Amino acid sequence: AVWHATGVRVRDLPITLEPEADARVVQGSPTGNFGTQSLLDADNSPVVQSFLRFNVSGISAPVSRARLRLYATDPTGNGPALYRADPNALWAETGINWNNKPARIGGAVANIGSISAGRYVEYNVTGTVTANGTYTFNLGAESTDGADFNSREAGGNRPQLVVEMGTSGGPGPAPGSTTLAPE
Repeated sequence: AVWHATGVRVRDLPITLEPEADARVVQGSPTGNFGTQSLLDADNSPVVQSFLRFNVSGISAPVSRARLRLYATDPTGNGPALYRADPNALWAETGINWNNKPARIGGAVANIGSISAGRYVEYNVTGTVTANGTYTFNLGAESTDGADFNSREAGGNRPQLVVEMGTSGGPGPAPGSTTLAPE
């Protein structure tokens, strides 16, 4: 935590992470691998899903906000839903396919409506990313009007997980912390 000279705790700097792996899987090509492609996709015609895995470290305070940022290259009237996938499923970016993709855990974590091309869209994952660890997300289409996003292999505007920690407010240190006076 960072403390202002007045004794007020200020927000910790955000951690911005790129995925350690991402890939799309295609139902019509159940053993095909598309992990080295520069685009992620979510569509219902043909059925395509995408997966992103982040190894989160450096969280030292409660998470106040977490966002998954994806750069849209193709617009849609109904953006894909974001699901949490089994964090214990072992998958390699160059080995994942439709037949061995990780299972979803629960319902959608976040969902967005229409998406314009040429900009980042953000999924609120604050309730999901709460501590250090591995987080795997699955993009699943809500319609046959699919959406494309840059993958980590793209030349720029790659996926990002932005995690903000700490809280503003209250005078004095947080419980269990130490404040040092200048010499």
